[in-house]
Amino acid sequence: VLQPCRVANWLWGHELAIFEGEADEMYTKWAAACGAFYRVKAALLHQDIIVAADHAAVQHIFQNSDDYVKSPAFRPPVANVLGKGLVWAEGDDHKKQRRILAPAFSPESIKGMADDV
Repeated sequence: VLQPCRVANWLWGHELAIFEGEADEMYTKWAAACGAFYRVKAALLHQDIIVAADHAAVQHIFQNSDDYVKSPAFRPPVANVLGKGLVWAEGDDHKKQRRILAPAFSPESIKGMADDV
């Protein structure tokens, strides 16, 4: 069982700290203090959030997305910032979007983008 990285606000959980500061700075700070996997207390009565800060684990999760359900707390902010795209999608929507995007990430397409990157 993962313990929360630090003491959380009884009402707002760790989400208060995230919204008060820069989210990326908070997650980076917690990863340094807590390790590659840690738990964030969610606000109100929402389920806690498990954070994976390990590159290999994140790659595995994205490559096997059907095995991992995104937190309900994660989906609305992602939809607001990135839209309802590949990162947001789950299940059949995710499979459909991956199938549509796959040609853009073929080896030939990637080689063609090398000069632009």
